[in-house]
Amino acid sequence: MPGSGFVDTVSSFGTWGGAYTSTTAQVANVYGAMPSMHTGWSLWVAVCLCAISTRWWQRVLAVSLPVVTVLVIMATGNHYALDAMAGALYLVVAFLLWLLVLAVRRALGHVDLPTIVPSASARALLTSAGRLL
Repeated sequence: MPGSGFVDTVSSFGTWGGAYTSTTAQVANVYGAMPSMHTGWSLWVAVCLCAISTRWWQRVLAVSLPVVTVLVIMATGNHYALDAMAGALYLVVAFLLWLLVLAVRRALGHVDLPTIVPSASARALLTSAGRLL
């Protein structure tokens, strides 16, 4: 969107690994930003952090991650709002497919996947960390 005030930060300031080097430029699709997995990943992290958080302010910080991510990717011109919405939708669809897989497994008589139980030392570490926070 020329003239809109957006700056291509990668072309202006560079990046780790050189996104526009001759090798990368041959395979990079700078217009293929749909869906924004910046949004999808940050939303997934927020969901996981909210699930394990014990304090309200931890959940506020977790929810702020995808909000800030969307603001940054749009402010830097890396994604449009539609890209961000598609990234969030991608996460929702993936989660629903996972629930479908679990339902089919149960219907076929398969046992649920094992639950991971932390060891005593991990529980002690998590408990002491929780007291600090």
